[in-house]
Amino acid sequence: MSSASWVCAALTVVSAYVSFGYAIVDQRAASTAEVRVASAYAQARSIALALVATSALFSDSQGFVAAIALLMVMVQLLDGGIGARTGDRARTVGPLVIGLANLTALLWMLSS
Repeated sequence: MSSASWVCAALTVVSAYVSFGYAIVDQRAASTAEVRVASAYAQARSIALALVATSALFSDSQGFVAAIALLMVMVQLLDGGIGARTGDRARTVGPLVIGLANLTALLWMLSS
């Protein structure tokens, strides 16, 4: 893998595990059974994305790395939008910064 591919894959992994971390925190902070169930579904999806992102570190396929990177960029940008809608500055800025960094690495990888 090229340096650009490594950077893109690494940022994708960081993005996925940060998202998974938030899912764990939200599930533990859930106050009702309904919220716990919804949070558990979000956690299940987050761990799946984290595992697939991790596999990108071991892939020689630039297309695979690009696909999972694009997926995580979309997840982070949507998470940032949710953070903005709820007025949570940390959950707005954090995902947007990670998403834009991952997008930059993706574009670098695709152009090299």
